[in-house]
Amino acid sequence: MAITRRGKTLTSPRAVKYLGRVLVTIDDLRALRELLVAHGSNEVIFEFLGGVFDDPEDVKSLSDVELTSIVVKAGAAQISLQADQCYVAGPPEMCEVIYNEWARSRRFNWLVPHERKNLTFLLLLVTGFAAVLALSAWASIQRSGWNWWLLVPVVLISGMLILVAKSARSGNYALVKPMSLDEARKEVVLGNRHRQTVVIALFGVIVALLGVIVALLVQKG
Repeated sequence: MAITRRGKTLTSPRAVKYLGRVLVTIDDLRALRELLVAHGSNEVIFEFLGGVFDDPEDVKSLSDVELTSIVVKAGAAQISLQADQCYVAGPPEMCEVIYNEWARSRRFNWLVPHERKNLTFLLLLVTGFAAVLALSAWASIQRSGWNWWLLVPVVLISGMLILVAKSARSGNYALVKPMSLDEARKEVVLGNRHRQTVVIALFGVIVALLGVIVALLVQKG
């Protein structure tokens, strides 16, 4: 009977780096695989929620649920492309390579459908709040005249709109599209148009609020 002790094993440092909001198409998965191979990975494994696939083209056959979690494994590195988080874990130098040479150029700032829905709801909520404040300002002017504190609602509404617009474009997740990069770019154009519409609407709310206050001042004078 013999006892064999392994002794201490040396483990390489492991880091985690978040990649932000990343658009991932079939072409992007190919580029990621080529990058990993170029940096010494002998085998690149693609996993989805429920199995594995060999070729990035296979994502066309995955369901929407299965696309919410794609994990790419290559040696000690693991890239998680999920609907609620997006990060690379592994050796620090490899994390930097993935972020700088792959993820950074694929980050996006337009609004995806559920974000557009949330932003529309918040916009309506802020607009209603602005209307209530405008009526309160009008009532105050009727009672006691103009007071500088009436500018507070304008500043408050402006700050809320800026925070809403900024938070809508923040986050850390992967948007996996089972299509080519060219097809995804067409969707980007539509997303940019919607973003411009939202910005114009937000600006319109601020201008309308200012207009109401100015009109009340003129009427009072």
